[in-house]
Amino acid sequence: RGPNRRFKLHKDSKLIMYNLNNINPLERIYITEGEPDCLTLSQCGYTNVISVPNGASTGINNLTYFDNAAELLDQCPEIYLCLDNDIAGRNLRDQLSERIGKEKCKIVEFKDCKDANDCLKKYDLQAVIESLT
Repeated sequence: RGPNRRFKLHKDSKLIMYNLNNINPLERIYITEGEPDCLTLSQCGYTNVISVPNGASTGINNLTYFDNAAELLDQCPEIYLCLDNDIAGRNLRDQLSERIGKEKCKIVEFKDCKDANDCLKKYDLQAVIESLT
């Protein structure tokens, strides 16, 4: 990630979820739509957080990265979807909840904000934590 929110992926790189190596699949997992949101949750004390690698799009998302995490996510008892509150984020939320299983998913909304990082900037750490509980 570079200045002015410019992103760059290396050609033919394998897409994986950010922070996937650090999660415990036997505990509740939080999934965010970007690394800044993942880091925001970590700053709030939540360590079992991963982020999708390429954000969301308004159409069908490329969920190839999900296959790399499916086995771990299958073990998890609860998954909190902390995705952006916009059309693309809601679309991704619906697609992930279908793949994971709607009965395991909880939907998180961050007050009147787009995402966790916006909630942190507009309010504070406590507002993010309250949204997650």
